[in-house]
Amino acid sequence: WRGVPVAVKELHPQVLEGPGGRQQLADFFAEQCTLASLAHPHVVTFYGVVEGERAASVQEYVPGGSLRKGLLRVKRRAQEGKGHPDAPRIKLALDAARGVEYL
Repeated sequence: WRGVPVAVKELHPQVLEGPGGRQQLADFFAEQCTLASLAHPHVVTFYGVVEGERAASVQEYVPGGSLRKGLLRVKRRAQEGKGHPDAPRIKLALDAARGVEYL
């Protein structure tokens, strides 16, 4: 998107077709409005939303995979004796706390 790598998070059509689909869609757009109002170094940047047949959110791409995979990598490295076992987790927890504090 405009030369910037982005992550696209799509709301699956099955969710919209199922019971409570309208509420799911309303919640999705409410979340996007909240994301659009945020600007902080520890909160992913929101770029826009896609409407139509498929609803999607366009956000800053953060390399390295999911948070879960990152934590598992940290755990594995600690088990292999590479670095202090808690240092990356402490940094991650502090970054997350700073983002939540901003909210």
